[in-house]
Amino acid sequence: MADRYSKFVDYFVICGLNPSCNLEPDELAGDNFDRSPMERSFKSRVLAHFPDSVPWNPFDRDAISMMCLPHGMRFITQKQKADPYFHAFLITREDGSRYYGFSFTFFEEVIEADICNDLYALQGIYLAEMSQGRSGMKAAALDGAHNSRSLPRHFRLSVHQDELSGSGKYYYDREKDTLFAPKSIALICQTPFARAAREFLVALQKSVMKDLNDHLCIEKLIFPILHEVSIPHPGQSLTWKLPESLPALRLHYPDPACELPLLDFPIREVIELLGTENFLQLFTCLLLENQVLLYSKELYRLMLVAECATAVLFPFMWQHVYVPIVPASLLHFLDAPVPFLMGLHGTHKSQQQAFGECNLCVVYVDKGRVDLPEEIPSFPHQKQLIHEINSILSQYGIQGSLDKNLNERSPAHGRHRRRKPSWNRDAVLQNSDTLQRVQALAAKSGVKTGLEHLCLSDWDPDGSYVKDLKINSAIREVFFNQFIHMFSPYEHFVIQPNQDLDSWLSNRESVQNFDKATFLSDQPLQHFPFMSRFLETQMFTSLIDSKILKSYDQQDDLNVALFDARIRALRDTQEDGLTHRTSYENCTTVEETEELLMRRIQSSEEILCLAAPPLEECKSFQGPCTFFPLPDPEVLSRGAFSITIRKEKGVKRKEEGSGEGVKRREKRRAPPPDSSRPRSMSIKDMSPAVLAQNNWKFVEQLLKECKSRTKRLLVEKLGMEAVELGHGADQSLIGMEENTLIAGLCDLVERIWSHGRQNKQGKSALWSHLLSFQELADPIQGVDPTYLTPALAWVLLRRRLDQLTAEAGDYSGETGTWGRGNTGRSPSAPPTPRSTSRAEGRISFDRRSRGQSPEPSVLRKLPISVTFDMRNVQSMEEIKTPIGYARAWIRLALEKKLLSRHFRELLSNQDLLRGSYKRYAFLRCDDEREQFLYHLLTLNAVDFFCFTNTFHNTVIPYQVIIIPTRKMSASTTTANVWVRIAGTLGETKPIQVPRGSNQMFFQHKNLGILSTLSIGHDDSGMSPNWMVEHVIVRNEVTGHTYKFPCGRWLGRNVDDGSIERLLVGELMPLAANDANIVESCRGPPSRPRSPSVSRRSTVGQLQNMLSDAVNSLVKHFHKAEKERGNLTILLCGDGGLVPSLEQVLGFGFKSSRFFSRNLYLWDYLVRVQAFYITNVKQNKAEGKRPTNPEHYRIIKSFCLLVDRIGKASSTLGKDDRFQLFIVLSVRDHLLSCFLDPLAEAPPTSQMFEEYCFLRDPELREFLQKLLNTLHEFNMVVEGSLTKGIASPSYNCTVMRPPPSPRRKP
Repeated sequence: MADRYSKFVDYFVICGLNPSCNLEPDELAGDNFDRSPMERSFKSRVLAHFPDSVPWNPFDRDAISMMCLPHGMRFITQKQKADPYFHAFLITREDGSRYYGFSFTFFEEVIEADICNDLYALQGIYLAEMSQGRSGMKAAALDGAHNSRSLPRHFRLSVHQDELSGSGKYYYDREKDTLFAPKSIALICQTPFARAAREFLVALQKSVMKDLNDHLCIEKLIFPILHEVSIPHPGQSLTWKLPESLPALRLHYPDPACELPLLDFPIREVIELLGTENFLQLFTCLLLENQVLLYSKELYRLMLVAECATAVLFPFMWQHVYVPIVPASLLHFLDAPVPFLMGLHGTHKSQQQAFGECNLCVVYVDKGRVDLPEEIPSFPHQKQLIHEINSILSQYGIQGSLDKNLNERSPAHGRHRRRKPSWNRDAVLQNSDTLQRVQALAAKSGVKTGLEHLCLSDWDPDGSYVKDLKINSAIREVFFNQFIHMFSPYEHFVIQPNQDLDSWLSNRESVQNFDKATFLSDQPLQHFPFMSRFLETQMFTSLIDSKILKSYDQQDDLNVALFDARIRALRDTQEDGLTHRTSYENCTTVEETEELLMRRIQSSEEILCLAAPPLEECKSFQGPCTFFPLPDPEVLSRGAFSITIRKEKGVKRKEEGSGEGVKRREKRRAPPPDSSRPRSMSIKDMSPAVLAQNNWKFVEQLLKECKSRTKRLLVEKLGMEAVELGHGADQSLIGMEENTLIAGLCDLVERIWSHGRQNKQGKSALWSHLLSFQELADPIQGVDPTYLTPALAWVLLRRRLDQLTAEAGDYSGETGTWGRGNTGRSPSAPPTPRSTSRAEGRISFDRRSRGQSPEPSVLRKLPISVTFDMRNVQSMEEIKTPIGYARAWIRLALEKKLLSRHFRELLSNQDLLRGSYKRYAFLRCDDEREQFLYHLLTLNAVDFFCFTNTFHNTVIPYQVIIIPTRKMSASTTTANVWVRIAGTLGETKPIQVPRGSNQMFFQHKNLGILSTLSIGHDDSGMSPNWMVEHVIVRNEVTGHTYKFPCGRWLGRNVDDGSIERLLVGELMPLAANDANIVESCRGPPSRPRSPSVSRRSTVGQLQNMLSDAVNSLVKHFHKAEKERGNLTILLCGDGGLVPSLEQVLGFGFKSSRFFSRNLYLWDYLVRVQAFYITNVKQNKAEGKRPTNPEHYRIIKSFCLLVDRIGKASSTLGKDDRFQLFIVLSVRDHLLSCFLDPLAEAPPTSQMFEEYCFLRDPELREFLQKLLNTLHEFNMVVEGSLTKGIASPSYNCTVMRPPPSPRRKP
């Protein structure tokens, strides 16, 4: 293992054309026989590699050959540009470990006559086929020399056309043209020292192919880098002086204990290409584990952007598929339904269009453009972070977004741009053959010439490399600093397991290791969208797992160790380690890390490489060579000969493989134990069988993720409902986290529908499938009329007429259609004012007298179909994108508990499924598809409001049914009836109910979960009195039905004289039959609504009932604000505080009277008010002042409150006014203060029995203490309950009694 982590280079590789083999088409390039042979890819081969093998890195011939020449063998002629280029690549093994490669590609003349003849023969076959019309290629793309006799007559192009099209360069004339083939020399390494590898390969090719040398020994040039050059220990730097004209190699290795990991790719160039804002958007997409595709015509840029983007993720690591360079022939890899970071090298516009329609992050590196997927939140403090990065760049003189081509070609003009040669002394001496010979002779004799130092500065003559290292360090420190401040208290939220390591590892996926709910509750509101999604990513989970493994004394993760060390340093400057600053904090460690970097570079140990094979065994060439020769494998495979390393300065170096440094390197690179990183795709074998196997793995992974997501969502949702039911379960789910989990489920569904799709159609594969299904199921709705031809229009119209004819008659709830009696109108659409009573008898707007008995109200069943919910989603104006429609449809189906059923209906069309998806797609795997639908079916066990609570601005149709009493004398009214509905998201204005009907539709902006309904009338007509049993309201989109019990009269001369009732709603189960709901509401409510009606309850029962109501409120306010339920239900619903107080205060009330109307509790409050007003006036007349000012202010507040309620609304009855009194006094914490003045008033003894709560001192004290426990909570009550009465209008109290010790819920 010491050799593995100490050697700089594992292999030296040469790839290219093997003259001894015939031309073979590149299988990975696909079927490209419709192209000219000069545009086809032929199979490249590894010509040689040294050494033969190393134990820790077995040589993968196919993968390395493919990555060295990603396009295979593509021949060119002298008419095409043949500039050499450098690129880096990465190969991931099956176990997740990685190794790096660095390739320098140049072109050599093909002198083998057989190769030239074969290529020319292929071109003749291609042209013959084209002349016979068997190819679909356009004539403009044909490669024809304008005067060549080899071309058919109709393929000859004029000189002008050929120059304009540029197609002549792809025609090979054997007599006139010179043929060239690419060749690659590459280094395979464990550590990505990109700069050193590039300088070595460029200099090596120049020395062999361009420099004049009488005795060129290629083995001597390659031998030191294979057997002598090694990487430094952590925190050290080495400068290796290579023989001949090769440059010095400067290798530096950061100390993992205090510095960020090695990055030898310049971030500066990435920002110059993309710009700071686009780079930050790419960074955000990687953090949220989106699918990211890099696109560039330069191979080097793909690896550059990928490595720099993943480097700034530290301390987090990319855990998913990572293939920085994917050849254009493997474009189908984009169908992988998992997060990935891939780089695509290509020039065809068809490829750009294909992935441009996918819902992924596409980075056009050459254009400096980033196309983001839908619904990507912003990174916290994004603007401040961009400003800090730009300020760092400006310190080094970098401004704007420059387009720097690392292969030294100007993309704007396409011309070769050569660097201006450097004529300084070091450059001249370095290229001097005489100086090198003198140094070699002196080395053999052991004499120091003193000339060695002359070439020590050639590794960075202009200081650009050190400058890039400084910029890398500063920018990475800025990103690292943001993570430190964002997650500084994260250790306090890690849930340490209470089981052994093996048990924890086996149950790791089902165990919650981080308290996300509490952590998110401390985040600023503007950071919630990003933070809630990031906590669900695999990279964050892996960091928490590494933190927990450390508690088991397992191998310490150096990333986590450095992260924790920086957090501890930050805490030393803060008073409280549990709090983190919400404002932006600039990085303060840039100068410190730059000082460490410069200290390491300046103290670099310089080593002169003198090791070389015996000269008599080397092959000498006369340079320059016309081709790159193959070294002697026996010479390079013998290992190191007697080596004497001369150290020019610095301390003596430790032996390789010993010391703590090697252990640190090994720990940095070795994969963590039981790593959760998924295995990456192997691209060395792309046979159909291997591709099918990889896709089966994707299917299994998708199914596993589906099971995990549905299980977590189900368990945590059940936990929250258990808390609300008082079962004492721990609640770990809040509204924002639930929304995040559902968003993750939407992403999973989208990835499932994207897997194995035949053609990319729009950004949402699911919505494209739904539209195709809608077109088949409902042709008129599914087809855009602008695209209808006359023939297609007639076919669709004929099918629609046949469908309507077959479905004529009664309305069918299963199909969602109406018969003749309803003119085809959907029940979700409100009737038009002009509709006649014949067409819309149930919801007519005619002016029939209410004295006539209306037809029985019917709540018809909503259609249960995919297309019905699609039409509801398509009518939402706030959604603009296919992704938005798909997610809204999923949320709607999930809230209606129809998601699994809808998907089963959608997938039942086998013809559509086979035409849209390939055989290996997830949706065509029968067993896995059934398991997927089963997992979704389990979500029906809980209630979701993910559609209602998300789309606040959507206009929703509602249906209202008023159910009066069955008694004929009270079932109708001549008055004009109105309703007003309130919910969690808003409240309507009074809506007039059509005359002659107890059923109506209306549309309004989403009201949320309905809570209250006010119903009343204007008391007009001959018979206005009306007995209402229930009111039913249904959301026509979600299907949620609310029942509002009433059981009271509306009339001035009946009951308590109220012509307006405030009703509290009850949500009915979705499984309930709509017809049964209406039938069950035709009778009176289960309990009488008037608090003045005497009840046979004992004191103990009333105390328990009131205690439960208070405990429910205490639990409500002890939750986080976003976790709380509906306060209106807890106050005014069944078993709420207000009904409980009504019964408690009405206990012992003498309501019944002979020969007169019954008394109500509001009559009692009015009499108490009159008594105190009279008493105050009498005291003022007598000149008496109140002896207890506080008592006087309480009485004054009571009198003002009763007066405000009496004047608030003339339509309220006595019971509703008493309820309003309870609501307001509880809201303002005055009810407990009012009890003593009420008990002291003479009307109390006159109107209550002695055993009542007001007259019994012990019961009154119990009531006061219980109500005092609510004084610490700020109650925000709906406006529908308060009638607009504010506290300052009547509250005159200054001091309040101190709250008594709070009872435990």
